[in-house]
Amino acid sequence: MLSFLPTVERLEVRQDRSLLLADAGTRPGHRVADGIWDRLAERAGDGDATDLLRELTPGQRALCVLVVAERQVLNGGFGQLLENSTARFAPDWVPAAEAIGAEDYRRVFAGVVDLLPSDDLPESRDAREAVLEEHFGDREEERLGELEDEFYGLLEAPESSLEALIWTYVEAHPEEFFAEA
Repeated sequence: MLSFLPTVERLEVRQDRSLLLADAGTRPGHRVADGIWDRLAERAGDGDATDLLRELTPGQRALCVLVVAERQVLNGGFGQLLENSTARFAPDWVPAAEAIGAEDYRRVFAGVVDLLPSDDLPESRDAREAVLEEHFGDREEERLGELEDEFYGLLEAPESSLEALIWTYVEAHPEEFFAEA
């Protein structure tokens, strides 16, 4: 499913459902992902928490990849998503969206991935920016803008918001996200 890291021994990141739902101030699907990232950061210490993603279930990894992608796009568009270190997840955006049943997002992410010069972008930001700048001409920039507009449109519609789809997935797979009370 998600190719960026092989699955190894599972890291326990499930949360107490009652505590999660008691906080009505933020979106529950994103709170689940935030809780997972918090546990990864605690475990990583001074290291890179993304290195621990292989220790999550496929559903947990999918949520983390999608929430990070959404936040990057909302903060600076697909350009920011591709220029930042989050570009390393590019091969996983499509399977992550498929995993939670987010077909429209899968299609958008597939369009973005199709624009990339390769599946393996450089790790260094400067090198990644140089590769993208060399590869992206007017046609690619225009297409990326169209995909970005489609992504924003999906997020704005309550029935197709990524939050709604994430929460639907979480509700259908509670054993992946919630510790037994």
